[in-house]
Amino acid sequence: MTQTLEEVALAFCREVLDMRTAQHNPAILKTDIPSVYGHLGGDDTRFLSFRYTDLNAVMDAVRSFCEDRGFHFWLQRGPGTDWWYEAGVRVPDRDGVVCIDKESACMALLSACVAAQRKIKGEV
Repeated sequence: MTQTLEEVALAFCREVLDMRTAQHNPAILKTDIPSVYGHLGGDDTRFLSFRYTDLNAVMDAVRSFCEDRGFHFWLQRGPGTDWWYEAGVRVPDRDGVVCIDKESACMALLSACVAAQRKIKGEV
């Protein structure tokens, strides 16, 4: 089943960032930038808005996720005229996760992190 960037971003926020109340609602955010918002963990005082199409915001979130857990990640762009993006997360003592997306570096990075989180939780 192919997921959209919006679906993967929501999974990333809920499963990786622990934003249990994460949801899309651009009307509340009053912004043209696609975002997911919600409270972190069970703390109603810690609110986060995550701009999942902003590569800088995605890289910061991925870097934090990986560094906090001792994981390593990478992102590379394929050669030639038919560009693609490959992102990976290496989980120590386990097989790494690699995700490739033809359109979006953000999609590749977020997908790799969600897959890594599910792998360490034993869901895949």
